[in-house]
Amino acid sequence: VQRLLGSQSVQLALSVNNVTFKYFSVCSLADCPAAQVPEATVADIATLHVQVAQTERWRGWIMDLARYPHEDTVTEMALPIALAQLNAMHWAAFIDAVELWTLPSTANAVARLLVPFIQTKGVEDSREMWRLAFTRWDNWDYGHKEAGTGLTAPSTCSFDFPVAVYYASLPEVEIKAEIEKLQVEIACVEQTWFPAKSSLLNERNRLSSRVRLVKHALTLLHPPSEGLHALPPAINPESEFAGVRYEFYDAHAR
Repeated sequence: VQRLLGSQSVQLALSVNNVTFKYFSVCSLADCPAAQVPEATVADIATLHVQVAQTERWRGWIMDLARYPHEDTVTEMALPIALAQLNAMHWAAFIDAVELWTLPSTANAVARLLVPFIQTKGVEDSREMWRLAFTRWDNWDYGHKEAGTGLTAPSTCSFDFPVAVYYASLPEVEIKAEIEKLQVEIACVEQTWFPAKSSLLNERNRLSSRVRLVKHALTLLHPPSEGLHALPPAINPESEFAGVRYEFYDAHAR
């Protein structure tokens, strides 16, 4: 039925209770460029998200549809509309769904998805979204506890934007204290014993990845005159010496 109806199946999906049919209808359009789909269709897909959120199928639904966000897609347009109508329980499933990659493209996609969300909800009413994102990011810690993972340079991650927003929601004195704490830890890396230089590099790059998001929180609080960007600037070594000493290599740099 979905194949016969094509994009029109979305309208039928709105009026049936079968979540599987709703899924096929949404999935067929989820990764389509948003420019190729009428605004009414995006609104209908957002309504389908809200409908499924009222069932026990929400977690599985969002785990599939939000795991790998892409820019300029129907999902990117529809999900913020839906999330703004849902509550913290539904947001938690969304936060759990997104893959925590160290990929700039995913960081961009998540930011483009959550900027409209915070514009709709406001900082205060969306506070739990940022706390949930921070908690998952903090526990993940750039794969710190995962075997076989390592950072060849400070890295972006999927939650760059929500984590920076979380820090920006804290008192400014706490933000500055966290920056100072992380900078001291970075300065003291050379005083710590590591079994291999790769372990030292990984630890330093992990700390540097964290501090860049805390610093960006200050930028969000005090936007520069040239305009505010949702994400921190491109990552570069802080000096020529650091680039050589710590073997800076950004695998995702263009």
